Amino acid sequence: MSRIKFKLILLAFLISPNISNAANDIGYYCATDADMQCYWCTAGGIDRGGYCGKDYAGCNGKEPILLNNGDTRTNLRPNATSQFDTLRCTTNGLCHTNCSWRTNVEYRYTDISGGFAQVEANNGGCMCNEWVRNGYVCGSGYYGRANETGSSGCTQCPSYTNTAGQTFYGNSEPGSNTFITNCYLDGANGPFSDSAGQYDITTDKCYYVNYIVVPGVPGGSIDITQ
Repeated sequence: MSRIKFKLILLAFLISPNISNAANDIGYYCATDADMQCYWCTAGGIDRGGYCGKDYAGCNGKEPILLNNGDTRTNLRPNATSQFDTLRCTTNGLCHTNCSWRTNVEYRYTDISGGFAQVEANNGGCMCNEWVRNGYVCGSGYYGRANETGSSGCTQCPSYTNTAGQTFYGNSEPGSNTFITNCYLDGANGPFSDSAGQYDITTDKCYYVNYIVVPGVPGGSIDITQ
């Protein structure tokens, strides 16, 4: 009796990884085309445990076409979805190679020379976890709107001096630095000095504020915010 139980447990262990892969909501392993021909990404295991096979509902009685790691096929639809797309078989299962129909785009920025940053987009991991080039913005420490080639449109944030006579330039965050008011001083570089005297900043970031001199106004200026 114990020997039979051991064989059953071993069988369950061998099958369960395939079942788990089949239900994986991150990487799909089974897909179909418009003719209901099934495709199986071999990252899900050769022994599919009855999943995505000739007798599996939705495969139209055909043996699935096996896709190896790196294989790409167009006009496929992942299991349990209605969106046809170009899919690639990876070690994590089938993934989309373009996701124009998705809206949860993530962006990352890489500073390059001249005050610009390269923008890359990844549609929530949908594009096979690939980052795709998506234009330019102004880089860290700059503000403005970069042109399409990343060659103009960005200006360095204003400079400031601390009491030790060291000169620093304001910082900024790529993707959120369209205006000069997006530039900020780093309080860690203080204390500072200017024509009005010495001062310190008690916060991590002190953002730039536009002002104009207005005669007759106490203090001689009015803050003008963007």
